[in-house]
Amino acid sequence: MWDDIYRELETSGLDPDEERAGTAWLDPFWHLLGEPRGKMLDVGCGLGADMARFAAEGWRPVGIDLEARATGFVGRTYGFPAYTADIRCPLPFDDETFNLASSRFAIHFLPPGGARDLFRELRRVLRPEGRLIFAVNSQEHRRLGLQYDYTDAFEREADYWHLPTLDRTYLFYSTRLAKRLLGSGWRILHLGAEPFEHWGIEKHAVLCVAEKAGTGGLPS
Repeated sequence: MWDDIYRELETSGLDPDEERAGTAWLDPFWHLLGEPRGKMLDVGCGLGADMARFAAEGWRPVGIDLEARATGFVGRTYGFPAYTADIRCPLPFDDETFNLASSRFAIHFLPPGGARDLFRELRRVLRPEGRLIFAVNSQEHRRLGLQYDYTDAFEREADYWHLPTLDRTYLFYSTRLAKRLLGSGWRILHLGAEPFEHWGIEKHAVLCVAEKAGTGGLPS
């Protein structure tokens, strides 16, 4: 699925202004992400728009994505390191490698248990007081019938909905669910559900910024 989408985007050419506009979701949160220093990890990096924005802000981005076409594009176009890997598995990085991790609409493909495991892995690869920012589809997104065709949709488990017409499965988040799946060891700096425009598509999202609680930190 995503390989075909990335192939089409790569073939048609990416508009730099449109790519930059797609990173505007980060603008309200720069003050929560700390001073740009060291490496940041983009989880589900796609074709690298957010990575380019983080680099422009002073970070050294590293990407991870399931699709080799995406990670190859990132390497060829931007020169950023990007790894082809499944985020349902342990992340291929050493402990305390990154100062920041980010994910835009990738984590919601995981079921609750998979999301919990990923947040645990992200905490492992972040340095003490490292930050995590992520955006995921909200429960209101589904209730409002936004973006997708929900014909014959059904829950595989609580809040984890399969959409047969797309053959995709999404976990639709509430702020309470996001906090529960994050687990202990985080200090939440921002957590809210709000309207969100993504590449011109009307969405509703849960947005979270959290800090890894290290020495002297407090768990959420």
